[in-house]
Amino acid sequence: MTRRFRPDQLAPQACVSADRVADIPGYTGFWMNPKLDGYRLVCVVEDDHVDMMSRGQKWQDGKLPGVEAALLKRFPAGTVLDGEITA
Repeated sequence: MTRRFRPDQLAPQACVSADRVADIPGYTGFWMNPKLDGYRLVCVVEDDHVDMMSRGQKWQDGKLPGVEAALLKRFPAGTVLDGEITA
């Protein structure tokens, strides 16, 4: 399988601890969401599959077929998503 990206090109965003939102490096005004535990994945939507990579830069393709199917239906090829998958 040919992948669009290498793991080192898809570093997921990491959480940052701060006393005030304005103290977060790079703060430009954004929405905050409550923390939910789940799986942090970077997903790359392709024409017929989704490449899924963990924070540890391990490929997780095929482990969440329902999520993969939903992403294929919703997003065009070339879309890159970084987020927490929770249930």
